[in-house]
Parts: sequence; structure tokens; C-alpha cells
Amino acid sequence: MTLERTYFEIPSAAGPVVASVLTPPTGSNHPLVILATGDSPSGSDGQTWQQLTPRLLARGMAVLLFDFSGLGHSPGVYRELTLTVGCQNFDAVMEWAQAEGEHDRGRIGIVGSSYGGNVALLRAVDYPSIGAIGLKSASTFLPEGYQLQYGVELMKNWGEDGYSEEVGLNYTAVLDSLFHNTYEAASRISCPVRIVNGTADTAVPIRHARDLLRVMPNASIFEIEGADHWYAESDEWERMATNIIDFLGAHL
Repeated sequence: MTLERTYFEIPSAAGPVVASVLTPPTGSNHPLVILATGDSPSGSDGQTWQQLTPRLLARGMAVLLFDFSGLGHSPGVYRELTLTVGCQNFDAVMEWAQAEGEHDRGRIGIVGSSYGGNVALLRAVDYPSIGAIGLKSASTFLPEGYQLQYGVELMKNWGEDGYSEEVGLNYTAVLDSLFHNTYEAASRISCPVRIVNGTADTAVPIRHARDLLRVMPNASIFEIEGADHWYAESDEWERMATNIIDFLGAHL
């Protein structure tokens, strides 16, 4: 399904965020699901978001796709992306969603993946209008995630050089993350949260997801045995997507 998207800019403290809103063809006053992507340079053009969007629309939910600074359609320098930048972008998108658009402003949901899930966990507590959050392999401690992905030697060189061509980011992405306590922020989120994680994920180890479940007051977890960060084998992606969409549909 080809999505016909009209783009607009939302000002943020970290620079303009490019977004688009898609609405179900029938009905009105729909709940709105905001998609917070991972830190892949493709951003909202990534396959996950192109496939999730029509499924959410078919369930009667409007969808707001946006790109963090330097990703996808948003201006900015990719190598300068940090959690702080992402939080500033997210705040701007949430302020827009609470004041603009034709959706039901009392029924806002979030789908956060990897980096975007980390941002959502850090900022959602300040937005009571968020009624439900679905997390796809949400990062909770980026430094360990990077080391598991890239190895100890790369981390050493990255820190010394200040930039890694393989990762594509300045080392400030690591240093900045040390000033954010994701688990503390998550422990204060009261809305229903569904955590989905593969047991073989090397970027976001299942231990991180299980600990997140332990500190959140209203969370549940769906573990996909043997799945890695990409949900690329067999029906893993389908199971992940169906679980999150069904969860949002039940709570928005």
C-alpha cells in the first residue's frame, strides 16, 4: 500500500521536525498514534513504519509519523543526534498533537522503537494525554546497547576519536545518554504500556526489557523467543506488529 503523505514542519528546540498525519477514510474524532522511530537514517520511510501505518489506519486510528532531527525528512546532522535532541523533538510533536489536528486529543498513543522508544520512556510521564504506549525493542541504556552491537574495541576507539564512521554518530550520543535515567522516568509512567522484545536481541537485551517491566507500574511484556532486533525471521515481525496494534486498539 502506497501512503500519500503531506509533510509539514513542527518547530522544536533542536530545529524543525518534519511530520505527516494520515487519517482513516471513514469516521471522525479518531485516536492518534504517534510513531517514534529508531535512529536509522531512513527514519519514517523505514519498512516498519510503512507497514504499521496502514494497519493502524484500518483499525480506526489516525497516525502521525515524524522524523527526529537528521533522520528521514527532517533537517539536521545525523551524527549529532542524541537523546536530548530526540526529547526536544518529541516534546514539540506532543505539543502539536495536543493543540492541533482533527483527532481526539484525549486519546493519544505512542509506538516507540529502539531509540524512539527510549525517548518515549523519558518524556511520556509529562503528557497525561498519552493513553497507551507500545514499545518495540525500546532502548533503555544506550551505552551497553552500543557495546553489545559493536564490541569493546570499537567503543574504545569511538570514545577516543569522538566519531565512529561505522556507527555514524559522534560519541556525544553515548555521553549525553549518561545524563538520562530511563528506568527512573519509566517508573513514573502510569498509562498502560506493552513491551515487545526478542529474546535474542543483541542491541536491546531481553534483560533490559524484563527490568523495565519490573519498574513500571502498568506494563506488560510480550517476548518473542529467538527474535533479534529486526524481527526478520518467520512470522516474528507479524507477531510483534499484531501484538502492539491489538494493545493500542484495546486502550485508545
